[in-house]
Amino acid sequence: MMREVRVRLKIGESRCIGVVELPPRFNRFSDFLNGKQDFLKLLEPNSTEAVNPRSILLVNKKNISYIQTIEEEYVKQPFPTKGTFFRAFIQLKRDDTISGLIFCSFEETDYPLEGILKQSGFFVNIKNPIIGNSAEKFNFLAVGKSNILTLEIDPKPVSNEKDLLQQLSVNH
Repeated sequence: MMREVRVRLKIGESRCIGVVELPPRFNRFSDFLNGKQDFLKLLEPNSTEAVNPRSILLVNKKNISYIQTIEEEYVKQPFPTKGTFFRAFIQLKRDDTISGLIFCSFEETDYPLEGILKQSGFFVNIKNPIIGNSAEKFNFLAVGKSNILTLEIDPKPVSNEKDLLQQLSVNH
């Protein structure tokens, strides 16, 4: 049985809310996003771009700047046990900036930052992201790789998540 996940996304200059059907073989929305399909099927699109609110909007994943789930169920997504978080600062093509935590699994490589380079899929997953100077709070954000100009990573692993928000606001 398909689960429905309500999402909020940014495509170019437009923001959109809609519903994505999550196939039962996917436990995490982020795994589904990084699947092989080129398009994301958005049901009930609430966007100025949609001609008819009852239509189905197919969004080319390469054009998604970022996407997040709205449901509380997806806030606590499990991460692999072997690995660590690094502070990251992302500069997007449209002058948006995102800061937060990026996870690197030690199972991929002995050198954590190399593991970040080897990540496959359309998106980079960011935990506790802050978009620009916004006061909006997010727990998780999937950032479209094709919209990233630069990804700056602090090579020192994050040891204490409680210090993160202070450090991010001081650094950027």
